[in-house]
Amino acid sequence: RAMGSFYKYYSGELVAPYLTLFVGGNHEASQPLQELFYGGWVAPNIYYMGASSVVNFCGIRIGGVSGIYKNHDYRRGRAEKPPFDNSSMRSIYHVRNLEVYRMLCLSNSIQSTPLDIMISHDWPQGIEQHGDTQGLIRRKPYFQREIQQNCLGSPPNNEMLRALKPKWWFAAHLHVKFRAQLVHGKTEQGSMPNSGASLSQKAQVTDLVPSSAIQADTRKRKAEEVPIVVEDSKQSTRMESPQSKSLEGEESTPEPPKSDKEVTQFVAPQQSDQSCGNIPDLTDQMTQFLSLDKCLPRRHFLTVVDIPVTERIDNPKLEYDLDWLAILRKTHHLSTSSPHNVELPNELAVIDETDRDWLRERIGSLDIPNNFTQTVPPISHGNVVDPVPRILPPPIPLMGNPQTDHLLQLLQLDHIITVPFADSSSPPIVISEPPPCESSAPLPVEDVVEDGNEIDLDDADE
Repeated sequence: RAMGSFYKYYSGELVAPYLTLFVGGNHEASQPLQELFYGGWVAPNIYYMGASSVVNFCGIRIGGVSGIYKNHDYRRGRAEKPPFDNSSMRSIYHVRNLEVYRMLCLSNSIQSTPLDIMISHDWPQGIEQHGDTQGLIRRKPYFQREIQQNCLGSPPNNEMLRALKPKWWFAAHLHVKFRAQLVHGKTEQGSMPNSGASLSQKAQVTDLVPSSAIQADTRKRKAEEVPIVVEDSKQSTRMESPQSKSLEGEESTPEPPKSDKEVTQFVAPQQSDQSCGNIPDLTDQMTQFLSLDKCLPRRHFLTVVDIPVTERIDNPKLEYDLDWLAILRKTHHLSTSSPHNVELPNELAVIDETDRDWLRERIGSLDIPNNFTQTVPPISHGNVVDPVPRILPPPIPLMGNPQTDHLLQLLQLDHIITVPFADSSSPPIVISEPPPCESSAPLPVEDVVEDGNEIDLDDADE
């Protein structure tokens, strides 16, 4: 284990050159992220999406869900508290049914606009069937059994993918670059999908456009690109990977395989022009999926995509999502710090204008304040011990974060999963605006240190 370089961003020694959004995976500093359960700044210009949340930037609606799926913890409450034992240090990053339920409520929101981007760590279950499945197996042969049994990826993520139909879905976790295109059929709104048996079966897609149309459209497009850090450029919003490093020699989009066995074919009856007249563009029904590799030399960890925006915004700000805040208010009573199972309603919560009007009157501007707070003293460069010693000081208790306090006070909600911020030593240091970045040159790649908690995925490139 090594200290890494994040402490430099936390202290202000370095500043992310682009607004950067991220979700948690299974190798994070779980305690400080738990204190920002609903999202918040972990450093100037670096925003954590929380356990689940939705934000807006330049009119682009971005959703995120942190963690990985484990069935034995999925229905449990959030009972993890420091000091963590061998069980809780893992269960804390396991996604829960309440976070997924809240995301699904977006699909039942009256007058709600679709998500443009969804970010997760886990893949949606079954997404590999909508890309070059055989190519994935050639690169990662130990995935073959899971693919055959349809258990590669997260069932809840598949649930959200099909209910929310985002234009883009970005993921990681499996340490391989992979693209897929899913064309959606019609779904019913309002009912609560079954997270158990129905998703243990292979997902079915209906009312699909023939694969020949998809492949013809694909050949006209540039290589897909991944967002996390956002830069306003002309009439579009540019998204880059959180590492903010360029990858020379990025390969171009490969031609579709000639063999039908190499890619899942979307088969549907030919439809007349009259029946398709209300579909302006194929991409309106499609989710583009992209997963990237680890940020290591000679790996495909970076792609760039330009996403059009409806209007140019001077000095754009990251914004709360009005419907998401309303969903938090309507579902807060379901939150629990008990380890017992959480019983969810059979129907999705409905957000209407009454909920939105209350929020508009209460909070005014939707701009997320630049209220990053150093809740513990930063580590100075001269005091870094690397590698980290095996015998560590005693863990500090859960201490909360002023950003979480601010959001809950804004929504008139109590602390349940989190605790109020309390610092007996010194007041928190609030940085309202990130200082200017002197240089956007890429940071040097540091030596790779083996992590004993790393998932063994046999990352050798072929």
